[in-house]
Amino acid sequence: MMALDKFGRSSNTEGVKRRRLDRCCEPSLPINEDGDYDFSNRKLSNVKLPTKKTDTSTKGYVDNIMIPINRKVVKIEQKLGFITNNIESFHGRFKSFKEEVKIQQRKKNELFQSHENQLKKLTGLFEDVLEINGKIALLDTEMKSQLQNLKVSLQTDFTTYVGNNYSSLSDFVSENLAQLDLKFQSLEQKFNEIFPNVVNLETSPTTDPI
Repeated sequence: MMALDKFGRSSNTEGVKRRRLDRCCEPSLPINEDGDYDFSNRKLSNVKLPTKKTDTSTKGYVDNIMIPINRKVVKIEQKLGFITNNIESFHGRFKSFKEEVKIQQRKKNELFQSHENQLKKLTGLFEDVLEINGKIALLDTEMKSQLQNLKVSLQTDFTTYVGNNYSSLSDFVSENLAQLDLKFQSLEQKFNEIFPNVVNLETSPTTDPI
């Protein structure tokens, strides 16, 4: 016998549950290749916040999570752009620095080569100077020897000349002093003839300045 409730409906709950279960499991949505319901072009409403990994979430819930993440991503991208610009700028400066190092290295090599050439020239000049100094030393020794020989020869000739022409050395000196005095008097006479108005400082009286 089938029982009825107060509304006149059958109280056979098993049949009701079965009908509800059968109606729920009817494929009202297409199934995709993965075996899940295809929700494309479908709008869900009254969906609660998800509590499990398999739960469906709303756009607001996703936006609430994704907007801060997107903002962080934007900031990170800005920082990455700033870092990229700095890296490119650093790369440019590093490239310029490498070029400058090459230029300075080339200049240093050229300067070193120039100094090396000058050092070779100075070494050659120093060797020439040493050779010239050696020749000068030999020439100096030779000249000293010749001067010594000339001195001895002049002394010998002078002694012979004085001995042949004067009775003593004092007579020779006296005669030469007399000749020098005559020459001085002659020069003084010519000077007075050329400059008659010049007063002889040795004979003119001295006067004190006023």
